[in-house]
Amino acid sequence: MVNFDDPNQIEIKDFVLPFSGRLDPNNKWAHLSRMIPWEELAGKYTKRMCKDFGRLSIKPRVAIGALIIKHYKQMSDEDTIQDIQENPYLQYFLGYSSYQLKPCFDPSLFVTIRKRLKAKEIEAINEIFIAKFKELRAREKEIKRSRRKPHRQDGTNTEKNQGKLIVDATVAPSNIKYPTDLDLLNDSREISEHIIDKLYSSGQFSQKPRTYRRLARRDYLRIIKKKRKSKKVIRLGIRQSGGCRTVFATESLSY
Repeated sequence: MVNFDDPNQIEIKDFVLPFSGRLDPNNKWAHLSRMIPWEELAGKYTKRMCKDFGRLSIKPRVAIGALIIKHYKQMSDEDTIQDIQENPYLQYFLGYSSYQLKPCFDPSLFVTIRKRLKAKEIEAINEIFIAKFKELRAREKEIKRSRRKPHRQDGTNTEKNQGKLIVDATVAPSNIKYPTDLDLLNDSREISEHIIDKLYSSGQFSQKPRTYRRLARRDYLRIIKKKRKSKKVIRLGIRQSGGCRTVFATESLSY
């Protein structure tokens, strides 16, 4: 015998929880419960059932909703029933009007539910749920985009902001390099060498200037690989990186 209720579910604000609790109307399961065509799915579930005699069955929405939750969360039969028992949003999704402490049905009943529904019908139910879930996700993304984009008085959107705002002006990001940083001096040396190679390859010089790049690279690695660098070693590296071996760029490229 078919046990069927009115498909028009109560409002979410009337769903009773213990200790005067309330559900969040913006929860995804609350939205999906209003978007899924329960009457259409119930018709597919009760197609092979007798309506005038036999033992009273569980509600079609409970059976179909539990099957949807099981496939969506990819859980076993026992874990699905336990999750429904502990989660009031899932119980609202199944059509309950109040929080139930008892399990909705025995996990072994999933076998009977799968026998009543063919593989094509289960696949059709999953496709309907996936389509409604994607529709819900797209709607949530549109709401987030509308909140992020500021609007002018004339209705047009303003341009997107660029960069980051540092509220505390006394703190500087750690990735800023000082002029006396060995890495910064080494980068400037390599850029100067790249410019020289580019100018020489274009045919602007008959003889390529000496750069001593191997010696400069050797001295830089010798200092940078040390775990502990004294002030004297750092001062020597700065003098080598910014001294005579990098001045070649201005002396050799003078026109």
